[in-house]
Amino acid sequence: MTNYFSKWIEAEAFTEVKDKQVISFIKRNIIYMFGILSEIICDNGSQFISNDAEGYCARWNITLKKSAPRTLKSNGQAESNRTTPKIAIGQTPFSLVFGVEVVIPSGVLVPTHRYGCMTEELNKAEMVRSLDTVDELRASAKVRLAA
Repeated sequence: MTNYFSKWIEAEAFTEVKDKQVISFIKRNIIYMFGILSEIICDNGSQFISNDAEGYCARWNITLKKSAPRTLKSNGQAESNRTTPKIAIGQTPFSLVFGVEVVIPSGVLVPTHRYGCMTEELNKAEMVRSLDTVDELRASAKVRLAA
């Protein structure tokens, strides 16, 4: 979830996102940390527009608004923020957290050199190299921020 004004992102990785995970996320990461919201704007994913999710929000008097798929300003905002290189740090936030660059779904569906030519052995070697250099990338980002 992305705060409308500050663009602060609260995110959590899930293997599968169902309405129960959305409700738990809202409770733990939003209500417990920031208090009751007046509204949540979400996409039309089934996990957001389920009876359980809508009922949970209604119990807390949170208005659950659905954005139109064409509303690019809100749809995918958290994902694009994590995968866009930031000038101040010279890296993507995703790479500083996980030590590798993200492969977006189109990079898997459309053959690219990075994804299409990768073998399991090359992937393991690349992961080891990335994990060895992640501390250097984080240190570099800190230096750029301090400058």
